[in-house]
Amino acid sequence: MRYFTPELYLKLQSSDEKTLHAGAQGWERAIEAYARHLEKIRAQLPPEVLAFGQSNFHDWRLLMFWPDAYGEAPANELIILLQHRKDIAVLSYSLTTLVERIDPPREWDMPLDRVYWLYDELDLGANRAKSFIHRILLTDGTTLMINFSGCRVNKTNLDQGVSREDLAGMDAASSSPRE
Repeated sequence: MRYFTPELYLKLQSSDEKTLHAGAQGWERAIEAYARHLEKIRAQLPPEVLAFGQSNFHDWRLLMFWPDAYGEAPANELIILLQHRKDIAVLSYSLTTLVERIDPPREWDMPLDRVYWLYDELDLGANRAKSFIHRILLTDGTTLMINFSGCRVNKTNLDQGVSREDLAGMDAASSSPRE
């Protein structure tokens, strides 16, 4: 994380008033700096990547990663399934490199039974026009660094389901039986 760092987040959790105050000031500066950064790169972000930047997954629970740690899928794709109350989000990435997992700082000691999304940042990748970086800070202190060339966000609500009209609207070619 370049702006919303684990160390800065830890300051916000401090019981020491000076540390907490310094953390709050640092956090405000990080928000402003990241907003300037996003504005600076906005023109270079395709609409689907910009949609990631405009989505807010703070406090969404991570339900699943695919492929998981057992390498059951090609290394060129990643799917993350998230939940917040009755809302579900599916994030799909076309990877340019393997996902990098950065361990939390040693001081990170937050009890939890589930892992949630805290903050994320978008950036341009090495190939500025065709690759991007998504950094995600999780409640266990882990940072994920995802290098990707394409992405997609799909959201739904558990109270919704596929209707008969939804099925009827599918492309006839994709819903017809194969010979």
